[in-house]
Amino acid sequence: TSRDLWVERFSLLNDPPIARAFAEMASRPAADFSVQGLCRSVGLSRSAFMARFGAAFGESPMSILRRLRMRHAAGLLATNALSIEQVALHAGYQSRSSFSRAFRKYYGTDPSDFRAEAKNVVPT
Repeated sequence: TSRDLWVERFSLLNDPPIARAFAEMASRPAADFSVQGLCRSVGLSRSAFMARFGAAFGESPMSILRRLRMRHAAGLLATNALSIEQVALHAGYQSRSSFSRAFRKYYGTDPSDFRAEAKNVVPT
């Protein structure tokens, strides 16, 4: 097993269309995804896609996409010199304010505070 929950979930996923949809979202978290677009890209009806995705992940595709975007943003904030606005765009948000609200809701802290804390953590 892996320490990375996403890798573990992905390796356990034995539904190729759902695996493709997840891989697409994970590789391009900033893309403008929709459930309908994901359904078309993997060749499933909306109802089949939603049922199979929910069975695989226990969450909706948009909920998983939000998690992927937040994890991507956190990585950029911790390791990159991009502005908060640039991080927001790289994470699929059109404005700093909507990104900051989503980030605070997910991590319980403001993106700039998260960045400051990440810089104070000494790698072991």
